[in-house]
Amino acid sequence: MVTVTIHNTLGAAYISSIISAIFYGITTVQTATYFRRNSNDPAVFRILISILWVLDTLLTILVRHAVYTYTIVYFGDPIVATRLVWSTTALLFPSCVNDAIIRSLFMYRIWRLSNRNLVLLMICIVVSLIAIGFGLAYGIKSVQSKNYVELERLEWLGCAGLAALAFADTFFATVLCYLLSTRRTVNRKMDSIVRTLMIYAIGTGGLDAVCAIACLIAYVASPSTFINIAIYWILPKLLLNAVLVTFNARESLRDRMAAQSFIHLSALSSTAAAPTSAGPRRVNGIVVSAVPPRPFLAKKQSEENVLENVQSSQ
Repeated sequence: MVTVTIHNTLGAAYISSIISAIFYGITTVQTATYFRRNSNDPAVFRILISILWVLDTLLTILVRHAVYTYTIVYFGDPIVATRLVWSTTALLFPSCVNDAIIRSLFMYRIWRLSNRNLVLLMICIVVSLIAIGFGLAYGIKSVQSKNYVELERLEWLGCAGLAALAFADTFFATVLCYLLSTRRTVNRKMDSIVRTLMIYAIGTGGLDAVCAIACLIAYVASPSTFINIAIYWILPKLLLNAVLVTFNARESLRDRMAAQSFIHLSALSSTAAAPTSAGPRRVNGIVVSAVPPRPFLAKKQSEENVLENVQSSQ
């Protein structure tokens, strides 16, 4: 059993509040960048991003309220570590809503990349509902608790919720990486774009899964401290920032895609002159066909499929 000290209670909460504030600043910049760069996005995407920023603002306010109450209002209280501040449990609900919206964006990508596979989409929905359901159940039960002694009785529910969250993040990241890997072509530079998207998928789901596992370990190893709470405060901010980075990276990816298309068209024009008629013609005794070689057409069609799927996944 870990000894409860001011360092692993108030100290952990204070450090987490600082990191949370830093992430909020990054989120605000990323959100402003999104609206500046992606004015042509569908209205539903812009509304969801706005809601996510509002939820992140609410989470930041609740975290600051909890830290202020523990360090100022309860200053000098010898049993401060056993008191349960309402904002500590209330932030579970906007966090679950935040998680649900981001997972809906993940499911939309998976649905498009899988050629609208309804079976895979239903599996993703079930996995998401399990993780969000455990989170809401723990939030409802924790609000009814008066102190951390009563809250420790819900340890099994908290562990199940964190385990479901880690599994859901890992599952989504794995599915996205697999679907993106099936979009590879014979072109190395196009493959580099696909690999970049795979890295974004791993960073989006994998990083959040690692954080959830760390929170689970801290919750099991030291349930009487604030270490697990401190990690949980950062959890939704990591996921939101990763999603915003992915959205804002689309412009640079589009530029790379456009450069690839320009290179291929230039290469085609430099290897053969464009014929004036639809059929073959004879130039200096050599028959020139108006139709490009079949391997080139196959390669070009494959790359166009990549561009279509990559853009739809974003």
